[in-house]
Amino acid sequence: MASFRKRGELQWQARVARKGFPPQVKTFTSKAEAEAWAATVESAMAHGVFINSTESERTTLREAFERYGREITVQKKSAAQEKSRIKIILAHPLALRSLSSLRSSDVASYRDLRLKSVGAQTVVHDLNLISNMFNIARKEWGMENLKNPVELVKKPKLPNGRNRRFLGDEEARLLRVAGASRSAALKPLILVALETAMRLGEMLSLTWGNVSFEKGVVCLIDTKNGESRQVPLSSMAIEILERLPRSADSDRVFGIGPQ
Repeated sequence: MASFRKRGELQWQARVARKGFPPQVKTFTSKAEAEAWAATVESAMAHGVFINSTESERTTLREAFERYGREITVQKKSAAQEKSRIKIILAHPLALRSLSSLRSSDVASYRDLRLKSVGAQTVVHDLNLISNMFNIARKEWGMENLKNPVELVKKPKLPNGRNRRFLGDEEARLLRVAGASRSAALKPLILVALETAMRLGEMLSLTWGNVSFEKGVVCLIDTKNGESRQVPLSSMAIEILERLPRSADSDRVFGIGPQ
């Protein structure tokens, strides 16, 4: 049954207690609002359609993302990057709001603010992360009442795929600067990238066991899309790799691993 208690001049607290359900408590500015809410909750309980919203009402965005970081982010290959992204999101005032109070308009405001300082692709990554956190909270953390506020937000339009090519003497100048770098691996890294079009993370993860000079290929294990693939090596790429020194301390082809 429902009970009501006046708290101050403009506060009415409604409490619904029914056997088999956790007590529900909420405060309103008028008794009429409190009674209407209590009637709705009691009806939902009676008809077996009640969904407890207490958890989503008392959990802030900060608390949810801290849990997400501990349980979900740590399992990802891109954990370091995602932790940095979460840190940025939590610096926004939205982090103090409860999950149930966040609306699409709040997320849209966050989107517009971020677009003033970063590119569209970064903002899309932010929105996807927020969306996934809400889906996890709804499906796995007992917050079935939650609506995902990102679903109705228009994502920034992404630019066309990268098609930048070297112009004039840009390649020569890049290689000249790389050759003068304190890192002996920088110039070979760039040359192999130009010859194979491998991603930076793929090259930094290469070990000598992945390289087959006889077959003229490198085998990439557990790539960005989760699959293994073979990358053919040009004669120039093979020559560059053969000249690289071998280290007794590391089996990495370029001597350094992904950061």
